[in-house]
Amino acid sequence: MQLSLILIGIFLALAVYHFLIFTGRRKDLSNLGYAVLCFVFAGTVLYTKIISQTAVYNIDLKNFFRVVIPLINGMLVAFITYSIYDLRKIKIYILSFVILSVVLGSIFSPLYIMTRQNIFVQIIDVFVVIYTVVYTFLVLYLIFKEKQYKKRKVKITLIGFILFLLVIIARQIVNVLLVNPAVSDFLMDFGYFMLAVIFAYALTDSFNREHKDLIELKDTLEQKVKLRTEELEQANIQKTTFFVNLAHEIKTPLTLITNYFEKYINEHKNSRDLEIIKNNLNRLRHDVVNFLDIEKLERGQIFYDHNEITDVSTVMEMKIEIFRETAVRKHITIDGKIDKELYTRIDPYALDRIINNLMDNAIRYTPENGAIQVILQDGRDSIELTVEDNGVGISGEQQKHIFEPYYQLSHAKRNIQGIGMGLHIVHNIVSEVDGRIAIDSETGNGTRFSIFLNKAEVADSSEIQKDIILSNPINSFKKAALKNGEFREQCENILLIEDNIDMLVYLQDNLKAGYNVFCAMNGKEALQKIRVIPQPHLIISDIMMDTMDGYEFFNELQKLEKFKNIPFIFLTAKNSRDEKLEGIRKGAIDYIFKPFYMDELNAKIEAVLRQQKATVQSSIEDMKKKILTVLDETSINSGGYSAYIAQCKKYNISTREKDVLDLLIKGLENKEISAQLNVSLNTVKKHVFNIFKKCSVQNRVEIVNLFNERSLQ
Repeated sequence: MQLSLILIGIFLALAVYHFLIFTGRRKDLSNLGYAVLCFVFAGTVLYTKIISQTAVYNIDLKNFFRVVIPLINGMLVAFITYSIYDLRKIKIYILSFVILSVVLGSIFSPLYIMTRQNIFVQIIDVFVVIYTVVYTFLVLYLIFKEKQYKKRKVKITLIGFILFLLVIIARQIVNVLLVNPAVSDFLMDFGYFMLAVIFAYALTDSFNREHKDLIELKDTLEQKVKLRTEELEQANIQKTTFFVNLAHEIKTPLTLITNYFEKYINEHKNSRDLEIIKNNLNRLRHDVVNFLDIEKLERGQIFYDHNEITDVSTVMEMKIEIFRETAVRKHITIDGKIDKELYTRIDPYALDRIINNLMDNAIRYTPENGAIQVILQDGRDSIELTVEDNGVGISGEQQKHIFEPYYQLSHAKRNIQGIGMGLHIVHNIVSEVDGRIAIDSETGNGTRFSIFLNKAEVADSSEIQKDIILSNPINSFKKAALKNGEFREQCENILLIEDNIDMLVYLQDNLKAGYNVFCAMNGKEALQKIRVIPQPHLIISDIMMDTMDGYEFFNELQKLEKFKNIPFIFLTAKNSRDEKLEGIRKGAIDYIFKPFYMDELNAKIEAVLRQQKATVQSSIEDMKKKILTVLDETSINSGGYSAYIAQCKKYNISTREKDVLDLLIKGLENKEISAQLNVSLNTVKKHVFNIFKKCSVQNRVEIVNLFNERSLQ
């Protein structure tokens, strides 16, 4: 009894343990199969050694279990082999055995209980023995066919399984030969225990090996990640070194260009065109210097002398006046409240750079008629410098990254944003002097930057740094302005969309001699303008713009039937092949990549308009043939001409206008109509304008379509 309880405890403990493992690894059925196996073993021992020995044990119940247990064992064998060896090809065999077991159990159990004839039990035993032998050979065949025997877990469990089957067969033989039941019970207990131990070892060994493999895989992956990280770091160093060298190489020709350009301006008269060149040179030089300075900061190379004492109050008053000139051009007011005689230890040119960045950003992101407030005050423990605007504001998510290098304030393209270096440099300079910078902003409600610098005591005025040459803002010159040109009917219409005002003015100046040029600063403005201007023959649009970019504008235009066939050329700084393919797929005629030469753009414009004119002329010729067919004698006799007259009356076409219309739909130009009707060209233009207005059309193709054969029917 005591040994039986120990066996039951062992089997139940193993069953619970492996079932819990299965709950965490549900795709692996072997642990579930083993848990069921141990549970059945525990139940079998409980029945044979304890329940069957009790006084209340019913003989009928004993007879029932005598028949059912072999069948349960057989089904258990089927499930165990299936779960451990994953032999999906024997599903049908297992299912057929289960069905036969249920059928035989349903038939022979009642007969055995009622008659107590051992023949029924022997039939069941023989069935189980035959099934076991056949099933064993089938499993072995599949295992060797699929070469699963090479797996360590399969080898161990296969040995245990074969030994257990031999014990089962021996027990069935003992039962058939009616040998002492104690021998049968011993064989059964021994088989259960042996199989449980072997299977437990196999599953544990497999689990340990998986764990070992995972550790080795982890170590291998860590080594690969480390190696790859080192390769990426090396590649990044090489790339950074390349760009640093490139920036250094750019500085030399940029310095020469800037100085020779200044010399040219001094020797010749300055102009707006030269100011545009100068401003863009300054912007390029500013970005190159910023890039090089960031690399110096990243490498710990300090290039400012912060031992100097700087009069912050005087510097701020001077900088406010400098920036006020720039702000006035954008109709932005700058109010300053500056406390006197505030000093700190900082390189004056570093302070100049901090102020330039904060003020420049405030002007950039503040709309027209906005306001900027600059406050410098003596705090309790420090000097507090605040620059506050009522501009677009900065979101909470952007504030987390705003001081990171190359981070831009908007992921959408903004013509007013730089390349994200300025605030990173400001943050580093402030940190170098043990200061602190803070930001308080909300989208749509402006931004306030606050900088806290340590105060410096001045015993002698000679300690204060004097003769400081302060820099001017990047965009300190007056912006170019668009000009409204005279509309000429004989010229084609071009709509330009570009958010850089200098670029827009440049394109307008170079195209206005040969075309009627209309301009917009973004896609949204262009959508509004295209409805009120004469219909464009060509649209040239930048892609990266605020409010609505070039692609969005193109998509919106395709929804409008009246404008969907206008040729489209994209201007873009993105020169990748994928970018070009995306635009071509959308329906663009061509791409012009920045930087470009104006003669290249002119050549493409001429080619597009020439092709468009040829297409229109071909369409007019086709329509003319149809109209002439309508107007010939056959058409007149058949009532076609009457329909044409009725169409003219419908649109209130006068007699003189009808004469012009007859020639117009035949494809004659205004000059040809003027000569044929012996009237002035202006009179013809006036009649054509009235006809278009009465018929609500925009061009000759539409008037021909209105009076084509289908319209007359």
